[in-house]
Amino acid sequence: IGFMDSFKDTQYLEAVLNLRDFCATESPFGDFIRSVLNLELNTFGPHLIAVKQAAEPLQDGDDLFYVNKFKEFILSYLKSPEIRLTQLDGRVVLEVCSK
Repeated sequence: IGFMDSFKDTQYLEAVLNLRDFCATESPFGDFIRSVLNLELNTFGPHLIAVKQAAEPLQDGDDLFYVNKFKEFILSYLKSPEIRLTQLDGRVVLEVCSK
């Protein structure tokens, strides 16, 4: 998440890693990890070093529980926040809600 937070616009990273497709389908986790390992340090900056170090041991992992939790976590991060208009003590308040 620190890596994803380092971008002002996560749409580029989302497109490069095809995150929505990975999370919405039964794409192999190993393929996703390999795509992370193939990212260029020059393009994505120093935060990528820690991500690659964490990803290396996961190349052969296919534990379905952890893969599904990972996908759920990524999707909640990519999901746009919900904005609600509420009234509090006679004032109108915008409430930003997200997971």
